This record gives sequence, C-alpha cells and structure tokens, in this order.
Amino acid sequence: MKNYIIRITALLAIIVGFQSCEDAIDLQPISDIGAEGFYSNTQEVNLAVVGIYNSLHLKQRFEWIVTELRSDNTQLSFDNSVNANVPYRQLDRFVSNSLNEFTASYWRASYKTIGLCNNVLVNLDVVDDPTTALQFEGEARFLRAHSLFNLTRLYGGVFVVTEPIDAAQARNLERKSIEEAYEVIIEDLEFAYANLPESYDNTNIGRATKWAAGAELGKALLTQATAASTVRAEIILREVATMSGKRLLSSYADVFNPNNEFNDEIIFAVRYQSGLLGLGSPFANLFSPLQSENAVVLGGGV
Repeated sequence: MKNYIIRITALLAIIVGFQSCEDAIDLQPISDIGAEGFYSNTQEVNLAVVGIYNSLHLKQRFEWIVTELRSDNTQLSFDNSVNANVPYRQLDRFVSNSLNEFTASYWRASYKTIGLCNNVLVNLDVVDDPTTALQFEGEARFLRAHSLFNLTRLYGGVFVVTEPIDAAQARNLERKSIEEAYEVIIEDLEFAYANLPESYDNTNIGRATKWAAGAELGKALLTQATAASTVRAEIILREVATMSGKRLLSSYADVFNPNNEFNDEIIFAVRYQSGLLGLGSPFANLFSPLQSENAVVLGGGV
C-alpha cells in the first residue's frame, strides 16, 4: 500500500510538471537588471560610464606585463617555481604568442572596455541635458581610443569595433590596417578634446578631462608620424602645456605622495578605492619583494 501511494504521488508530480511547462518562461532576471532594461535615463547612463572606468582595473592588471616587462623599467626575477614564470619570460624575451595567458588576458580586457564604450555611445539619446550627453560621449570615445591606441601600438592592425556586436559578428570581423585604426583613434580623441570639460567638481575627480584627451591626442598624432599629424600634435600639446594648469612638481616623491593624489603632474590616472578584499590597487603586492611576508604590504610579495 505504501509503495502504491508513492507511485501515485510521483505520477501526479510528473503530470503537474508537464502542465507547468506549458507556461512561457520569464527570462527577465529577478535580482538583476537585464541589458534591455538598462539605459533608461541619465543616471543609468552615468553608471555605465563609471563602469567603463572600472573596467580599466582589469586592463591595468596586465598592461605592465605586456609593456613595462619588456623594457628596462622592470626586471624579471625568478623564484623556485620556474614553470610559473614561463608566460612572463616569453614576454620578457619577445618570444610570446597568442596562447600566452597575459597577452590573451590583456586583449580580452581591452575589448571589454571597448565594448562598454560602444554600449554607452548607442544609448545617449536618453540623456536629457545636451551638455551632459556630450560629456558622456567624450568620455566613452576617449576611453575607447585609449584602448584601441594601446592595442594598435602593441599588435599593429587590430579589430576596430565601433558599435555593439554579437558573437556571430565578432567571429566574422577582419583586422583593420594601422592607418584605419588611427583614423578612429584620432577622430575619437579630437571629439573628446573638443567636448570634455576642463575640470570636474570634487565628486567626479578622476574622470577624463579635455586636457587628458588633448595629451593623448598629441601622443597619438606623434606616433602616427606624418608631416601633418606632427604639426597638429605640436599645436595640441602646446595648448595642453600652457592652458591646462598642469606643471612638473619640484619633488619627484611628491608625485606619488598618497596625500597629494591628482596633483598638478597628473593629467589622467586610473583610480582605485582603498581597502582590502578586492579593493585597492594590486601593484603594491605585485612589486613588493619576494617572501617579504607582511613587512612591506599585507599579503607579501609575488
């Protein structure tokens, strides 16, 4: 009798299950806002712009490995785990390939930033104030150009993505030439230089300014290295030098003084929130001496 009741109960559960499957599944998440439900007002677009800045943390985590590690500014030291150092040694010796974990990670992080920029740029129509919309567009285009500029200098002609795309479209992309990449880079930076504010209030310190865009624009024009771009670079960089209020500090130590953040020598920098458990910059731990335990920073050196 007991087994009979169990079979009846199981059969009823199956029937109920089949009946419930006839209802359409609600694809809207309960605890999160879906992409289609976001970008509905100025505040949400602002949050998306802040998200672009936040994405720079992942890029910075790997950027020193694909750039500074190859220069005389950093020196690779070896610990007992020689195998763990292989990806570093490949980049240090200029023998890396696309399978190198740091190359792949930097590539993905860069295109994540570019993708976030493109998402903002196609949703600016919900921003009511035209001046604010221009600022958001300038910030997104500056940060897109910044990522594309670094990718182009590292890898030559790369994928130039200027609008949101899906996976199928991404698989069919072709790499652009260096010249085509620079067209987008310089166009973005020219727009940012023309439309970003010269400064912000204390609640928005760290956002890209007109002078950050100008400095990057001058750098990109000099790197492009044509006769016309060199002339344009001199004009822009003289404006930044004479009109931005930026200057060289008398003491090198003052540039990196924690109490002197965003001083007159800093035109643009990636900001971090202080604290532990995922907050703050990782670089103190990355560059502290090996096996220093907690003598330098909490967590020791790597």
